Amino acid sequence: MAMVIKNNMAAQSALGELKKNNDKLGKDLKKVASGMKINGAGDDASGYSISERMRVQLRGLNQDNANAQNASSLLKTADGAISSTVDLLKTMKEKAINAANDTNTDKNRATIQKEIDQSIDQLEDNANVTFNNKTLFDGSVDVGDDVKQVIVKGLNSEWIDSSLQLVKDTYGISFNDDTASVKDIKLNFETGTGSALASAGTASLGGVTKELTLNISMDYYSDLVKTDPNGLAKGGYLDRTLSHEFTHAVMASNIRDFGSIQRRFCHLGRCESRIQGRFCKSWQC
Repeated sequence: MAMVIKNNMAAQSALGELKKNNDKLGKDLKKVASGMKINGAGDDASGYSISERMRVQLRGLNQDNANAQNASSLLKTADGAISSTVDLLKTMKEKAINAANDTNTDKNRATIQKEIDQSIDQLEDNANVTFNNKTLFDGSVDVGDDVKQVIVKGLNSEWIDSSLQLVKDTYGISFNDDTASVKDIKLNFETGTGSALASAGTASLGGVTKELTLNISMDYYSDLVKTDPNGLAKGGYLDRTLSHEFTHAVMASNIRDFGSIQRRFCHLGRCESRIQGRFCKSWQC
């Protein structure tokens, strides 16, 4: 007698329902375990796309927060070293004055000198303080691989702030005033500029300055001493030149028709510029 194989349709139907229920149970358990409504594109394709974008933003914000905390820790470390240095200098001055007292004997002064020597050693330790193997007070922030990097770092660390503060103290104007039409300035390195060490270029519309450019001649500052804090070169100290040009830039930003005012008092040949208080060959001196 031949063997006959028949399908048990009821069992297959029950098996299919069991599989669907197990899949649904697995998804529900995953939601319970993760605490999230959407765990994959199968739960909600559009919702999953939105949630992934939000997760990316949250991870970026969390990293921003971590970066800020690291920066705060670095500043606290630096602040601790600076505070310790200031206290040591105060103590050293006090000890030096004490040593000058004629009531002290040579033995007393020798003891005071030992204390001062210990303070000097502590000053050296403060100068070499590190954060994440990064030395904080070795001056590397102002030193670059080439002259242009040194100039950019010098501008960012000190020269801009000191120049703008000088303009504020002298003329009472700044880029932060409501009258300032431009609040930033572009940096441009150039060559073949003739006798100009640097210049503050302007672009105006209707007498109102719309763009400022700080042009620095590399003909005079290509040999800038990288370790000099004031930018010493054959063109002189760059920080002095920049202070002069930032004066032009801030005035151009705050004074309407500033270019025509300069031209009015600086004609051809050598003339006294009443705006700049110096002699120049052209209005862009």
